[in-house]
Amino acid sequence: ILAKEKDADKRKASITAAVDKASPAVSAAKAAGVQEVAAALEKFQNDLRSMADKDPKELLKRCDVVRDSDFVELGVRLEDRGNEGYVWMFESREALKAEQKEAEEKAKEAARRK
Repeated sequence: ILAKEKDADKRKASITAAVDKASPAVSAAKAAGVQEVAAALEKFQNDLRSMADKDPKELLKRCDVVRDSDFVELGVRLEDRGNEGYVWMFESREALKAEQKEAEEKAKEAARRK
């Protein structure tokens, strides 16, 4: 939704507000002793702040990278809950990678059928 906002100033303000709203997740990760997750979340938030006035497509790409790469490598599933924010939970890296591979194969098969 934020990436679709046409007004750059409104988009930047909304992204900044969303990042600020998610800041407790970094603190929670640090308090729980999962420093790598806290660092990944913090980097993601900093990246979003710096990209807030950039092309929305770049913003969406960064969101995909954190979900599909950064967190997968840490064994973290990130589920987007739309306007309700997101939820992260630990899961086997192997299971997450297997799900990604299966989804990629299904997408390739669907593309071949077209």
